[in-house]
Amino acid sequence: IELLKELLDLLQDMVVMLLSLLEADRPEEEEED
Repeated sequence: IELLKELLDLLQDMVVMLLSLLEADRPEEEEED
């Protein structure tokens, strides 16, 4: 379903943004690749 695909893409973008914000907030002591 196209709508489902678009929702997944949007959700992925939101998760990436949240992760980047969290990483920017806290000092980077742990390095995870």
